[in-house]
Amino acid sequence: RGILSCPKQGCTQVCRSSGDLARHLMVLGHHEPSFPCVWCGKRFTREDALKRHRVRVKACPGWVH
Repeated sequence: RGILSCPKQGCTQVCRSSGDLARHLMVLGHHEPSFPCVWCGKRFTREDALKRHRVRVKACPGWVH
């Protein structure tokens, strides 16, 4: 563990672990969204964000109760 800076030019994010840095690099500003919701078409940069969308967004036809 230590302090790891984002390698993307202009980004000031610092992380405490390589896992945190890897997760940070998946954000929209650094990575294209590659996880689409098959019901509404919204796209996400991380699979866990897509799963959260399906649980929380009642307006999405794919909403899981």
